[in-house]
Amino acid sequence: MTVAAIDSLVHHANIYKIEGESYRKKQALKSNQEIGQVN
Repeated sequence: MTVAAIDSLVHHANIYKIEGESYRKKQALKSNQEIGQVN
């Protein structure tokens, strides 16, 4: 039953591939570097 529901949703879905560096990843790396400089 669950597989049928997911298949129904995905069947009409559009998939977009976005290239480039993730803003969330970039922010996390920057945050980790700042924490490392404080210690």
